[in-house]
Amino acid sequence: MFSNKKEVLSRGIKKLITVAFVMTLVAIMGLGVNCSKASAKITTLTSRTASSSAVKLEPNKRNKKIRKKTREEKKRAKFVKKNLKLMSSIIYCEAGGESYQCQLAVGIVIMNRVRSSIYPNSIKGVVYQRMQFQPARTGVLSRRMREYKAGQTNNAAWKSSIKAAKAVLNGRTHIVYKGKKKNFKSFTCFSLQVAGCRFRMGKTEYK
Repeated sequence: MFSNKKEVLSRGIKKLITVAFVMTLVAIMGLGVNCSKASAKITTLTSRTASSSAVKLEPNKRNKKIRKKTREEKKRAKFVKKNLKLMSSIIYCEAGGESYQCQLAVGIVIMNRVRSSIYPNSIKGVVYQRMQFQPARTGVLSRRMREYKAGQTNNAAWKSSIKAAKAVLNGRTHIVYKGKKKNFKSFTCFSLQVAGCRFRMGKTEYK
């Protein structure tokens, strides 16, 4: 009988230990679930904060780009306005009777010289450089500039010359020849006859 009581007691203790172990295990698992949920919440909050920060920053970046573009556009517009009369007039003098593409070519050559280290670094400097552009030496360019100032630019040649001048002053560096674009960045000379001619269009040779 005693042994039976001892055995029952032993079984009871074992059951208590098992129950305690299971409860501890459940508690631990429950904590793990809570930690996972907490971790998930933290991750969600972090991502939301990052997203909202990105949303706040993106407009600032866009605004900065817009401001930069606006500054560049204003600078370009000022440059065009300052040089349009001279560029239009020299193009009219040199290629007024030629095609629009020839007029572009003349303007691009002038701009290529401005960008080159071996010529003056301004349009005025290039056009009035000694022994370079005949209209500047003979006074024809001055007459054309007076016509431009007086608004006597209604004929087709003048309109086309002004259009070409605006294009090159705004950065155009190619012409269209036989339906294809031709990069004109490397050309710095033109005349009716040029030693070492690399390209001919209309009556003019270029190199």
